Amino acid sequence: MHCANLHDRSGNARPTSTVPPGCVWRSRRLQPSYDAAVTPDQPSSASVVSGRRTFLLMIPINLLMVPWVWIGRVVFGVFGWFGLVLIPVALVVLAALTLTTVLAFVRKARPRGLTRVELIWQWLLWGALLVFGAVLPDFGDTEDSTRSALTQAFGYSDRLISLSFDLAVIAAGVAVVAWIGLLVSLLAGSRTQAISSPGAPAAA
Repeated sequence: MHCANLHDRSGNARPTSTVPPGCVWRSRRLQPSYDAAVTPDQPSSASVVSGRRTFLLMIPINLLMVPWVWIGRVVFGVFGWFGLVLIPVALVVLAALTLTTVLAFVRKARPRGLTRVELIWQWLLWGALLVFGAVLPDFGDTEDSTRSALTQAFGYSDRLISLSFDLAVIAAGVAVVAWIGLLVSLLAGSRTQAISSPGAPAAA
């Protein structure tokens, strides 16, 4: 019997007694690789697709997030001195997003994409930056010139200005935590790939 015919016509494995010893050894040797391919720990196809799509969106969304953090509140008719104050902040955001994007793109794994954990951190980061750019108040030269998206929508009040500042601070904190989480996840993933496949050639 040829080693390729280890199953009968119905697809069931043949009894070990009818299979040559060398084929039994080969089939047992190959079995763990098959089991590993179907373990429940492997990411689902939906997770892989979401990770791939998010990976492809990293460059365009990150490029949009930098000006949004800087002057995104202009969309709501709010602009003032923070347009000048936030220039260094925008540059820091650009550098931070560039770093995580580069780390995601230089990994050797194919097809390229983000893991489930990286996916969560990335969308949390984008959401926090989106909220920050939207709710941050701004002010002009006069004392009563402070405005925010909330005051534009519901009318001016000191309470809404205070709430806008609080939301902006919370969003900034969440963004920092999410970026650190994403950075650590990307570095850990790259290190794991380097250990699991030392010297392995990268797939095209």
